[in-house]
Order: sequence, then structure tokens, then C-alpha cells
Amino acid sequence: MSLSNDLLEYPLLNEAIALQMDTLAPEINHFVDTILAVIYAHAGPHRRIFFTSFHPDICIALAVKQQTYPILFLGNSSLNPKGDKRTTNLQMACRFALKFGLAGVVMISQPFVESPGLIGLVKSRGLYTISWGPMNNHVGCVKVTYPPPQQFSPPAEC
Repeated sequence: MSLSNDLLEYPLLNEAIALQMDTLAPEINHFVDTILAVIYAHAGPHRRIFFTSFHPDICIALAVKQQTYPILFLGNSSLNPKGDKRTTNLQMACRFALKFGLAGVVMISQPFVESPGLIGLVKSRGLYTISWGPMNNHVGCVKVTYPPPQQFSPPAEC
């Protein structure tokens, strides 16, 4: 049985303003309720699913409304420093995940490659950690972030 990542995309306020998006958006509760209704109707409780979202309020709504599937908070580290601090800082993302009972954090791989000790920091807090981004396509970078990280140095192509 495969594992399915259900990414819930919903614009953060700073993104909506920057992209000059229409101010009309589905209300978060309705948005999450609709998605959960489809998941429960078609996937059932035995399908291996986890939810991810860059939007902290989506993660909170998921955590309040269901406990069947794990939720991981997505962050982009410091790539968008004008955004919500919970999405731009690993320490804040971990605090947020712990406060709302999330299973872990998913961050862009660059900080993990540059400082592999961050992986241990996240895991020491009892959180799962996953990375995303172009550095995950380079074997040398993946070796840096895969155990044991102390034995590797980031290769030049990272």
C-alpha cells in the first residue's frame, strides 16, 4: 500500500497581496471540511495518507477536525522572509508543530544540507522531518542529510 501526501494549498495573506489575488477565497473551515469529506468518503481510515500545508491555519483546522491522518507543516525556511514567521524559520515551525500536535515539519532542503545537525534538532523534539527542493535531486546533498550526517561534507555541486 502506497503512502499519499495530500498537499492543501491555500494562499497566505502576504502571497495573496503580492500576487494581487482577488480577496474572495473559500473560508478555511469550509475548505478543510470539503477536503476531509472527500477523503473520508473515498479513502477511508485505512489508506496511508498524510496532510501537508504551507498555511499554518490550514494545519490548525486539520488538527482540530481530524486525528486519523498525520499532519506535517510545510515551510520554506528563509526563502520568503516577508512571510509568516512560522513558515520562514525552522525553530518557529517546530514550536508551531508541537503546540498544535502536528506530526512534523517539511522544510526546504538547503538548511539541512548546510547544517545537518538541524535534522537531529527536529527529531529530538519528537517530530518527523522531511525536506523538499532541488538539492534533494543531488546524491551528494542527500548523503549529507541522511544518517550519519557527521561523516559527510556538502559537495561543491550543492
